[in-house]
Amino acid sequence: MSTAPALIKCTLFFFLVASVFSKLALEIKQVDICVTQLNNNLPRTCSFHLLTGNIIIPDHLSSEGLAELNAAYAKNCIPACVEPILQYYRCLSSEAPSHATTINFAINLLQNVYCGRDGEEYCFVKFFRLNDTLPELETCPDIYTDVNDVTLVCNATTPESCYDDLSTFSSMLGCCATGFLPYRQDCNVTFDPPCGYMSPNTSTPTSTTIPTPTVSPANGLYPFAALSMIAFAILGLLF
Repeated sequence: MSTAPALIKCTLFFFLVASVFSKLALEIKQVDICVTQLNNNLPRTCSFHLLTGNIIIPDHLSSEGLAELNAAYAKNCIPACVEPILQYYRCLSSEAPSHATTINFAINLLQNVYCGRDGEEYCFVKFFRLNDTLPELETCPDIYTDVNDVTLVCNATTPESCYDDLSTFSSMLGCCATGFLPYRQDCNVTFDPPCGYMSPNTSTPTSTTIPTPTVSPANGLYPFAALSMIAFAILGLLF
């Protein structure tokens, strides 16, 4: 079963996330403090693009391509790369508490999707390995229309098919499922605790290999532009 409808929903949400971060750049003068801190603390050998979803991944990756992508996350999901980005998000949150939901979701993506690891496989890689067989969640409430309310709320009108799909989604992705649907209310479906950020080592990566097409060759940090590109990365899988 194709996951195109589900990915389109995710894409719409990422567009909304990107719009909020772009708005922050205009509204918060102190945001320069956060960007400067990030530029000063993030080693140039780390891939900001990879750790914020600013990559274009070919559809139907081969097993070799999935292995290369997994290796790229292994090189970057280390404290030297992850902690400066987490500090950046927390800096933004302190400067813009009204956008805490969006920023917390970005933190969740970093810790539980991009750098969440189920055994030796990173969650983003696992998602793309299984994407043709994951349920579409079409009958579940839509949570990708408002960045300030990303809770999946189930109620008496929620069809049984939604619960069945959520159960399958949780079962197939295991601890990775929570990273994609971190906020749920009254859905009565068991999700494993998130895999979380588990660093395989503490060294700084010397290089990053990503299946072609890869991240932008520019290493300069453009945080808001990078977040806005998440949606385009996902759209690239659909068309």
